[in-house]
This record gives sequence, C-alpha cells and structure tokens, in this order.
Amino acid sequence: MDRIVGANVIDLGGGRRGFRSKDTVAGLPGTELTATWHNAVQEELLAVIEALGYEPSAADLKQILRAIRSQGFNYITAAAVAGTANDIVLTLDPVPLSWNELRGTPLRFLAEAANGGAMTVAVAGLAGTKPLVDPYGVAFVGGAILSGDLIEAEYDGTSLRLTRPVAASAAEQLAGSAVKKFITPDQLRAATVRGTSVVNGTGQTIPASAGEITISSFVSTQFNDVPVTVNLGAGTITLSLSGFYMVQFWSAFISSGDVILPYANARVNGTIISSVRGPDCATNSNTPLPVVTFFKGAPGDVITFQVSHNSSAARNVNNMQFRVMRLGDV
Repeated sequence: MDRIVGANVIDLGGGRRGFRSKDTVAGLPGTELTATWHNAVQEELLAVIEALGYEPSAADLKQILRAIRSQGFNYITAAAVAGTANDIVLTLDPVPLSWNELRGTPLRFLAEAANGGAMTVAVAGLAGTKPLVDPYGVAFVGGAILSGDLIEAEYDGTSLRLTRPVAASAAEQLAGSAVKKFITPDQLRAATVRGTSVVNGTGQTIPASAGEITISSFVSTQFNDVPVTVNLGAGTITLSLSGFYMVQFWSAFISSGDVILPYANARVNGTIISSVRGPDCATNSNTPLPVVTFFKGAPGDVITFQVSHNSSAARNVNNMQFRVMRLGDV
C-alpha cells in the first residue's frame, strides 16, 4: 500500500504525501482520490479479514478488530510445515522480506515428529536457518519435542525461542537442558521412582542393640521416566544425571514388648543427608518416621536408606516406602 498519488496532494513533512481539502474561495482544488488508491485501501483491509477465512460483510463493522484479536495470522497450518523433525521449514503468507521482520513475532505450529536433537527453523523465501531453542537459549535434546506438540516461538534476532511449555516426555523435560525448567505436575509425578522396601530382602526384622540395617531390597517399584538406575536386589538408587533432587523415605516401627526409640536416615554415597529420630514407640504401637530432604546430585551418586532402634530385642518395621524425584537442573 502506498500514500495517495492523485493530483493536488500536499507534503505532510518528510516527503509524506497527504490530502488537501477543496478551497473554493481560494480557488484550490482538493486532492484527487484515484481508483488506484481506493482499491489499495480496500484490499489491504480485506486482506486482514480474509486471511482468517472471514467473509467480508457490510453488516459487520468489527471484522478487522475480530481478526486482530484472534492472533490467528501467526498459526502455521500443517500444509505449511515441512522439512524434518530436527530441521523445520515454515511457509508464511505473505513471505516476510527479512528475518528482522519476524523479530518478536510469535510463530505457532504443530510438530510433525519427535526431535532427535538440536533443531533449526527455516522460512521459505528467507536465506539461512535459525536455531529453535528453549526460553533460555539452550538447544533441545532429543525427545524434548514430541509429535503433535504445539510449538510457539519468537525470533529474538538470533534464534527462535520457545515461549510456552511443550508436552514432551518427562525424561527429557527433566534431564539435560534448560527446557527442563518447564515442569508440570504430571511431569513431576512421572519423574519419580517410588516403591516399597524389604529389610535385607528376607523380612522386616531389625536386630537388637541398635543394629543399623541398610535396606537392601526394593519391591513394588515404579520407575516411570526418572533418570536413575535402581538395583532392586541391592536396594540402591544410582543417579544418571546431575540435578536438584528430593528424597522421601517413610517407615513405621512396631514395638511388641518394650518402648523403643526408632531411627531412620537417607544417605548419598554413604554420607547421611537427612535423618529422623523417635518419638518413642510404645508397646504394641506403630510409630511412623518420615525422612524428607533435598540435595544436589551428580551422575553416579548412590542413594541408600537405613533404619535402626535402641531396643534390646529384635523389632519389626512395617510398610517402608521411598520416593526419589528429580526437580530440575542446578
């Protein structure tokens, strides 16, 4: 669209052509309103309306307002998404004149396949590609984007940055790159290993005289996508990735003949990171002991749980449970 080009235009300043009213007294004709200019105005306005599939209507004077409010111009349909899972090609209509034209523009499209690693985006008609990265500028790891994910990204002058979470697998959402800072409740639950424990793999009896027993067998374990290795027989949990972790361990002591003082702790590489003592467990009563702590973990760190008591006789532990969650990067 251009400024008015008819006869008798005026200079609005800086070479901008404008309109002049007719002045009969002074004998000055008004600016000529050409068909070319009228058609240009009409088509520019109708392009906004028709781009969203609206039918122009003389009875609706808010079609442009409705079209702008919808923000549907930036949604790129499947037919305009091509390339590969890692190297995406988008077709925009109209074709932008430069990458700079897209600075700050939210682009939305559906991923057609899960990515296998770092990603790029090309726009048909523009030279070169731009990295598609997380909100912090970090390249995606494989599986961070899944087929069908709604991608919304803005061009910052260098990269296309994700501006909304994507429903990627919990293992990728919580491992390896800064996109893991997007953690939904479902992803947090999925990034958990939990289960029940059996002392020494034979029963739930702890010897007398404050004998400390390392829980050395896990049963009923649910792994989900948490990045750890669990040795069921040895009762160990080995971290696969660095990160910020939460550990929970819950046990309940049963006293059958005297008052006992129970203990429980969680350890990383043999060092206690959290422990709890008591209260006293009276005869024939059940005393729960919850251990909850947070720590910075590194690949290869080994988590174990231990329990003990101060009775002169063997005592039982009932319903031991554990949970390890990776909450994100550090």
